[in-house]
Amino acid sequence: MKVVSKEVSEHYNWGDHCDGWHLLKNPQLSIIQEQMPPDTKEVKHYHVESEQFFFVLSGKIAIEINDKVHTLNTEVGMHIPAQQAH
Repeated sequence: MKVVSKEVSEHYNWGDHCDGWHLLKNPQLSIIQEQMPPDTKEVKHYHVESEQFFFVLSGKIAIEINDKVHTLNTEVGMHIPAQQAH
């Protein structure tokens, strides 16, 4: 076991100036902390087998699912099932 934070985790860049940190990365479970500047977005996609859970640490995000936009504020989360475009 080990204590993790973004300061000691594998970092990567994605999208338009977005950052990610692999807090836990193994075949059974992946936990990623991401930072997105205002007005950035991800390309709509889905995962064949993987589920996702988004939890907002600060600020707010909008997630589109089935043409409905869900706004998540600080300390609110949302589960995205596998094969669900988001």
